[in-house]
Amino acid sequence: MASALSKLRIPPMYPTSQVEIVQSNVVFDISSLMLYGTQAIPVRLKILLDRLFSVLKQDEVLRILHALDWTLQDYIRGYVLQVRPGQHAPPPPPGSSPIHFRVPEAAQ
Repeated sequence: MASALSKLRIPPMYPTSQVEIVQSNVVFDISSLMLYGTQAIPVRLKILLDRLFSVLKQDEVLRILHALDWTLQDYIRGYVLQVRPGQHAPPPPPGSSPIHFRVPEAAQ
């Protein structure tokens, strides 16, 4: 991880409004350390990835997420849904009430 972070060449003190341009392969290396094989991402790590993704083209971000088995919707949400659209959810355990979520219009 140290070698991947060293490729970013971010100075110790930099303005919070600026993000240095990085190569997509470097962002992939860092993203894979955070996302590969996981189903959720801690908020602080997501903030760091958001800053890295903000300097890439959207198709590069989508390619990285797809390679790590995340969708853009999962990434925005911060976790991978267990049931993908088009799949049927398993029935709830007996005696439990189902939980209903309202998805914001912008996220759909």
